[in-house]
Amino acid sequence: MVTAVKTAGRWVIDAASLAHRIAIGARRTRKETAVPHIDLTATYTVTYPSGRTPTVITPKVRTRDRNGVTLTTVRGLAPLLAGQIDAITDEGDRLHTLEVLSGASIVIADKPRDIGSAMIATRDDGRLAAHYQGTKGLPVDTVLDLAERLRTQLWEKPAAGSADYTALAAEARDLHARLTPAKDCHPADRIGGHRDRTSGARRGRNAALAAANAFERAAADPTVDTALAHDQLATARRTAAQLGR
Repeated sequence: MVTAVKTAGRWVIDAASLAHRIAIGARRTRKETAVPHIDLTATYTVTYPSGRTPTVITPKVRTRDRNGVTLTTVRGLAPLLAGQIDAITDEGDRLHTLEVLSGASIVIADKPRDIGSAMIATRDDGRLAAHYQGTKGLPVDTVLDLAERLRTQLWEKPAAGSADYTALAAEARDLHARLTPAKDCHPADRIGGHRDRTSGARRGRNAALAAANAFERAAADPTVDTALAHDQLATARRTAAQLGR
């Protein structure tokens, strides 16, 4: 509580009580809101009233370098927007949205880009782009909001001092296991096989293992530099998403 006294007809705040109140406020921390994890292995089944064969949609993620810019493209967006799509009550509007969304994609860049097209919606100086025109039931901003969440999950590092190194190490170990070929897989997919090398699985697997080891060291010693480990974890995440593992 801040106290005040009336002096010469004016209220004067007591400095000591004000300083105490400010100190209390400084000690209060705002509760962080956890961002839900996006499941890039989810599927969405489109059913049609005409008896047409249902369509199963799965997200596809691809990362590539073009003219010095690293681009991550995400297609097959319906499973990532399932809640918003299913909230469209009119069946015709919902099917129309799914049809428009079928050709849509999100592109995340690590540098600003001059898109120069009114057909593509962007944010953050072109770092986020949605190749999507929008519908009544699913506006463009909803897809751009998804793009921001995907960038956070696939690219961004946690704020300094906020990382849970034990959890990050566990995630990296899980990614390493998912990127490790099964014993009964095709010879080309086995460790060192042609597809294992060319698909990026080996690179992602090695990155995951290195990240796991670094985060485990950091869990025991917080002074360990984890900048490279965060980059390696991001590489493993993108690889697993791209390969659907």
